[in-house]
Amino acid sequence: MLVFRTGQLGDTLVALPAIHALKARHRGDKLILLTDKHPDKSYVSSWDILGPTGWFEEVIFYEPGPLYWLNLKAVLATISSIRRIRAGVAYILAPERNAWQLFRDRFFFRIVAGVRECHSRGAGGSPTRRRNRPLPHVKPEWRVLREVIPYSESEHFDLKPLIPQSELDSANELMMRLMDNEATRFVALGPGSKMPSKIWPEERYISLLRRLTKAFENTKFIVLGGKEDKTIGDRISAAAGTSIHNLAGSVSVMGSAAILTRCNAYIGNDTGTMHLAAMVGVPCIALFSARDFPDRWRPYGDNHTILRREVDCEGCMLEVCNKENNRCLREISVDDTISAIAPLLSASH
Repeated sequence: MLVFRTGQLGDTLVALPAIHALKARHRGDKLILLTDKHPDKSYVSSWDILGPTGWFEEVIFYEPGPLYWLNLKAVLATISSIRRIRAGVAYILAPERNAWQLFRDRFFFRIVAGVRECHSRGAGGSPTRRRNRPLPHVKPEWRVLREVIPYSESEHFDLKPLIPQSELDSANELMMRLMDNEATRFVALGPGSKMPSKIWPEERYISLLRRLTKAFENTKFIVLGGKEDKTIGDRISAAAGTSIHNLAGSVSVMGSAAILTRCNAYIGNDTGTMHLAAMVGVPCIALFSARDFPDRWRPYGDNHTILRREVDCEGCMLEVCNKENNRCLREISVDDTISAIAPLLSASH
């Protein structure tokens, strides 16, 4: 059985409930992953997440690009690899597709690559954007992908059993060193993002943390993320006090997951770290820009608070907001965020 999924950390994490369900549905079948590879990039790939799960017996890589379909040698190599495994079923867990892309995918897998049966999301999915009206809410991406899988008894996903014991042991040792006493609580922070348009202002994180450390004395804050988030984590921890510890870029993805299992909450941007927190059952206070439809990248589960503001330019899909300077995120105040996180910290006191 072939599973097609591409993307980085967040893209892969939202596909985990679907892959977990199809693994349960096809118990005993051999799973093979088809995914992208970017040798010139350092970010977390799908295989970095899915490989350690042990769910897949093999992986087929291809190197995408604007001219991929014109690279006959590369396309033929991918076709040959798929035909070699003689997959009877393919699950196409791809991002949103228009009608042409959906036809192209199915034609490629069924006619060209010889896969007898294909399951995928339908074409489109995003409502029509209407001028001068707020964007409508859409299904979360994790749910859309989960619905690609025909019914199985596996309806709930929990990442915790997949975290290596060595990572859990290391996280436990770290937390023991950081604890002041048995009442110490931990909150994970995700202040970074590869997209500047998703980042809540740094000075607000600093203000937020200064106020929270005064209001909740037994609380420690841990910055998580990739190497690209280390710099902002250093600045925030230097400015906000000794209760903030920056681990961004210094622990693996599964190491971060292990640390998150010891946290009472997550506060931060719409990032892979947010999705990782949700996958281990941590309540998220998620600070969303309005660049996309509401709820599309909502974290997995139901115990989360989404802070998002409607603005007249919402749905822009910009990666860098030069004109409005992230106005949608700047309209989320420090008070808003404290109101969202305070009940979680009070309850865990």
